Amino acid sequence: EWKQVHTAGAVDLSNLISKLKGFYVKCGQVIATRSDLFPREYSLELAHMVDSVNPLPFTVIREVVEHELLGGLPLNKVFERFDPEPLGSASIAQVHYARLHGGREVAVKVQRPFVEPRLMNDISVIKNFSYVTRGLFPLDYYVVFSELEEQLQEEFDFIAEADAMDRLAEAMQRGGRQPPVLIPRSVPGLTSQRVLCMDFVPGVPLSQLRAELQRRGMEIQPGSLAERTFGRGLLKALTEAFAVMIFEEGFFHADPHPGNVFVLPDSSIALIDFGQTKRIGYNFRRQLAELVLQICSSDELPEEEL
Repeated sequence: EWKQVHTAGAVDLSNLISKLKGFYVKCGQVIATRSDLFPREYSLELAHMVDSVNPLPFTVIREVVEHELLGGLPLNKVFERFDPEPLGSASIAQVHYARLHGGREVAVKVQRPFVEPRLMNDISVIKNFSYVTRGLFPLDYYVVFSELEEQLQEEFDFIAEADAMDRLAEAMQRGGRQPPVLIPRSVPGLTSQRVLCMDFVPGVPLSQLRAELQRRGMEIQPGSLAERTFGRGLLKALTEAFAVMIFEEGFFHADPHPGNVFVLPDSSIALIDFGQTKRIGYNFRRQLAELVLQICSSDELPEEEL
């Protein structure tokens, strides 16, 4: 009975978010990627909001790039090619494939005009509603949306995102090691507060992988050897990458949902979208490392110490 109620409610919510747009799309993305916080039916129904929602017309994108990034120069002065169709669009920005003069393939992330005040106003409304309805749900969603509000404020600064991306890309290959994941780098001189030009990642989001394989005529059965092998490789790459970020750097990607994890043609893994990052201090990292070691050796500990 609850499954039917949730399924119907999820369809209604998806339609409502599509009409309201703005920050409500961001909420839909959170629901889609956090089935630990919301009923699974809602996460499945809203999954389409992770990758592509309400793309802006290319005329708007061109104007933003030329004004915000190029100082009034036309696109063709810097870009040999700039695809009008976006690779993906979300509540804050959308991304386009482009090629610089000289041949470097890039992805250009363009912030929606006037999006910051609108989204911050939307989240204020949702916070007020979740505060009034505290106690009606098994989870305190006021806390969830308060944290989301804090995180959202960091996502409007693309210069900070470029710095985060470059810092973690450098950390992945420190000491000459083979990077466990690919992290694109920003293009020097082609980043502004609202436009970010970075290396193009020629892959497929994890959220779209099964559909892309089916489109190419390949069907991977759930639980098959191929799926398990890929899953182990994915887990290994992400575990090693986040170990570097957390334990070595104390600075990590804080939004690794399936739309931000890319699978490359050679089955290697890439991470994109560094708008949300977090820092942790040395003492906490040390305590966390000790906890992990204790868990790994827990089968050797007396039961009373577990």
